[in-house]
Amino acid sequence: MQGQGNESTLNGTWDIISLEYSTDIDLSFIPQIGPLIGTQTIAGEANDAGQWTFQYPEYLYDNNVSFNTEPITILTFEAPSIPIDISSNGTWEIINNGNTISTTDALTGLTSDYEIDVLFDEFAIISGTVGFNQNILGYDINSEIELELQLQKQPASSLNSFTLNQKNLITIVDVIGKNIHQNGLKLYIYNDGSVEKKYIVD
Repeated sequence: MQGQGNESTLNGTWDIISLEYSTDIDLSFIPQIGPLIGTQTIAGEANDAGQWTFQYPEYLYDNNVSFNTEPITILTFEAPSIPIDISSNGTWEIINNGNTISTTDALTGLTSDYEIDVLFDEFAIISGTVGFNQNILGYDINSEIELELQLQKQPASSLNSFTLNQKNLITIVDVIGKNIHQNGLKLYIYNDGSVEKKYIVD
């Protein structure tokens, strides 16, 4: 896939309409039954699994991948599904001749790469491997999970979290609405409709 314009195409908020997942979890450390369980492969599909927002040209992202696995068979019994919740935000870039999205988590500094398998204006498929921490059978498990995400873009009119959090100063006026640069009571007017009153003394 050619990468020209992929940044602007990705710009916006995408719904994760479906995904496929696969991970191998080593449970051999669990007392008594661990050696019998060994490494378990957890794989399956899920729908309505969260959202992913790309902001361009700021190159900021925010994602939340949230779903329940299918029930898991361990030895001879069926364990309930496991909730998976992976959230991160930070910066992103397009690398590998436009074929890969590379994200850097703002909190941990960890990077994750996602291959762009399909990318259209309103639909995309990306795949990658991300780390996650989850409580399984009462134990905190650190592992990695392979994901293939099918994304559908929300209409351009939808407000994403970045837009909602932005507050930019539009103008500063006095109490009668004039733009003057003198001491006294000033009204700071912002793009979200809020107004702050400040008394300026040099």
